[in-house]
Amino acid sequence: MTNFLRRLTLAAALFVTMLLAACTVGQNGAPAPLEEPTATFSEQASLDATTEADPLFVEFGNLVPYEHPSGVFSFDVPANWVLIDQSRPDELFMTWTDTTRKGGVMINLFEDETAYNEEELLSILDAFLNNNFRGQPGFENDDPEIQNDGSILLAWAYVATAASGEEFLLLGNSFVEQRGNKISILTTLIPDERFDEYTEVTNVMINSYRINPDASL
Repeated sequence: MTNFLRRLTLAAALFVTMLLAACTVGQNGAPAPLEEPTATFSEQASLDATTEADPLFVEFGNLVPYEHPSGVFSFDVPANWVLIDQSRPDELFMTWTDTTRKGGVMINLFEDETAYNEEELLSILDAFLNNNFRGQPGFENDDPEIQNDGSILLAWAYVATAASGEEFLLLGNSFVEQRGNKISILTTLIPDERFDEYTEVTNVMINSYRINPDASL
């Protein structure tokens, strides 16, 4: 495996063609496709002008705290990103994407009383990637890395196509972890060519992620 993939960092805690056809996974059945977020006329006019000049631009707004109504997780997310919620009573599947739909963060979380080891958690992550991304052109993943907090990071990428028709490498970083009876997969996606520019803000989002093992879905 060519070790070309670049990883984001995890500190205290720890989209397919452009996030529009991603599916749920976890322990349950087949999901529904995601819906496209809609920008206002003024937002779209500004966005069209920006993306024409820079087709790999990702619009990061100011980070604001988000807490799930159940209290089961919280993290910081750009205020201008659109939430697409495909959750069910027994499984959360939530995606936030910027208006360009070239960047995003995805959270899949469910409850399971089984205590999983690292190999089993990695199998859960593999199933998530198989159901959502491995069918995409040029999909490739790096070797998994155990993080200091016990979560597992897997960096991966595939060749995506922008609305302009331009192909580019979309880089994913997925973290799987277990906290009590909560199994969580946190995934970030950004264009690989813009990795250095967006690393700092994406790391802040990742490291703000908290799971409350005592809360209930």
